[in-house]
Amino acid sequence: MISRELERSLSVAVNAAREMSHQVITVEHLLAALLDNPSAAKTLRACGGNLEAMRRDLKEYIDTHVRHHKKFARAVGIVRPAAVRHG
Repeated sequence: MISRELERSLSVAVNAAREMSHQVITVEHLLAALLDNPSAAKTLRACGGNLEAMRRDLKEYIDTHVRHHKKFARAVGIVRPAAVRHG
């Protein structure tokens, strides 16, 4: 089972990909979402990460390298297996 906090980050990543009409949900979408996850952000800072620089660089990378697809914006969704559903 994954934590609610991680589940929220996954949902944020999916929604970000949908809003940007991207064909796929990438690890970069997930990392960008994790920058707003308190536990992940704390860990990244403890390892010397500069969250604002990471956010800027991820945005630039995503905007430049991730393909857009208009139909994908309507089709993408998150399927939550039973193990991550919460009562």
